[in-house]
Amino acid sequence: MNDRTLSRDDRIRTRSDFKRIFDTNTTHANDVYRVLATDSGTTRSRLGVVVKKALGNAVQRNREKRLVRELFRTNRDVIPGGYDYIVIIRRRIEIAFSVRQEKFVALFKRYQRTSA
Repeated sequence: MNDRTLSRDDRIRTRSDFKRIFDTNTTHANDVYRVLATDSGTTRSRLGVVVKKALGNAVQRNREKRLVRELFRTNRDVIPGGYDYIVIIRRRIEIAFSVRQEKFVALFKRYQRTSA
């Protein structure tokens, strides 16, 4: 697998998978993101992204989703394996990518402490 891409197998795509994670989840949040997680039954972590329509038009919402997928892909060493994650973007803010990355990584580090 090319680690420069997030393959289809690394993404949550079906409604039933999203529903399963929303129904049985562990939640952590900060001012920008909320992460729901549940055991995937495999060693691989998968990602789903949810953005409310109130956050902007389609172009803005898609940009937010692309940024979250990039954060997930580039920070796999911090993210615990074996879980399905849904990242809900709580609000749209214009901040540098490095600041976004710090907030994203801090959220998953909090999750690691509770799962250990």
